[in-house]
Amino acid sequence: DLLADLRQDAYRLGRPTYRNDFSADTARHSSAIGEVEFTNAILAPLRIADEWLGELALAGKPGGFSERDACCAAAFADLVAVGLQNGYREERLEASELLLQAVMQAANDAIICADETGTVFLWNVAAERMFGYRAAEVCGQPLDRIMPDRFRDAHRMGMERLRSTGQSRLV
Repeated sequence: DLLADLRQDAYRLGRPTYRNDFSADTARHSSAIGEVEFTNAILAPLRIADEWLGELALAGKPGGFSERDACCAAAFADLVAVGLQNGYREERLEASELLLQAVMQAANDAIICADETGTVFLWNVAAERMFGYRAAEVCGQPLDRIMPDRFRDAHRMGMERLRSTGQSRLV
């Protein structure tokens, strides 16, 4: 099969390969839209580093494919591979975030996260029970809002030390 040979060459060489000499009897290909006939094709491997993601295939160019077409196919294949890989990473990141949210909300202990300025950005259900504030009331507010007055100055000094030196002794 000429397409299989072309595919093997593209993967073996690690770059787009093309053929402009398919005969009418070997250039039939079944697709989702029916039987397609073509006399030429170019296949470009989709890969990131050593990870092979698939291939980009183009066929039926009037006049045939050229080295310039191979360069364009390689560039386009690189973009497609990055897009596919980014989509996969984004899906995995979203799944991880959902899992983290589920674990955090199911925890029996209060979980509170604040950024480097001391602003709360995460507050779980157990923190709501412990401190009596809903997440919507606390997120975006300074963390010292939930601290007893006697600890606020020490906390502010600790946050300032963290910002200026990078050293923390915060609990």
